[in-house]
Amino acid sequence: MASFEYEYIEDFVKNPRFRFKPESDPTFSTTSKKRNADDDEEISVFALDCEMVRTRKRQELARVSLVNEDEEVVVDMFVKPRSKVIDYQTKYSGITAQLLDGCNNDLGTATKTIRQFVKAKDVLVGHDILNDLKALRLNHINCIDTSKIFPHTNLNVGDTPSLKSLASKYLKRQIQSASSGHDSVEDARTCIQLLNWRLGNTFGNTVCKNAKNDNQRGRSCV
Repeated sequence: MASFEYEYIEDFVKNPRFRFKPESDPTFSTTSKKRNADDDEEISVFALDCEMVRTRKRQELARVSLVNEDEEVVVDMFVKPRSKVIDYQTKYSGITAQLLDGCNNDLGTATKTIRQFVKAKDVLVGHDILNDLKALRLNHINCIDTSKIFPHTNLNVGDTPSLKSLASKYLKRQIQSASSGHDSVEDARTCIQLLNWRLGNTFGNTVCKNAKNDNQRGRSCV
């Protein structure tokens, strides 16, 4: 890998103190084991971010972005919701009717595209990544949730720090400040940058005390 050495993130995906392991849903697709028959077992790190709109049925996927450990865009695609959109939530999603006009990508296409790049052994990083996996209807085991690997002892039990606040505090950078809404590529790149920062810094036993009580969502942290 270009930016990460696996030995430095091994604890995040194998050690119970660090690992966030979403429960598998039997109705979802699952990332496959190999890219091809000649797979050399190399492990890659990707960051995932999704934007949603509100439809008559539920919150539905409208954009999905995937970047690699070098912050290069691997996937960035708009997705046509199955149901009629009643709120584009542009302030947060950055999605407008114009952006989805003529879009022919459906949820199945989006999930299949992500599965072409992300395999079961790869590490998938995201902020509240369970929401992104649910939006894609995708199961993946090796996940790192940036909302769970930083201190947030001043929040209520179950609450987590926002991606924007983490970027400001640790990266000294402002994100999600555009009037046009969030940018899923920017958010995914920020997750990679936060993981990179976190790998070089420790907080002892002060990290994520509240999240340790969040048993229902199965989220582990430092």
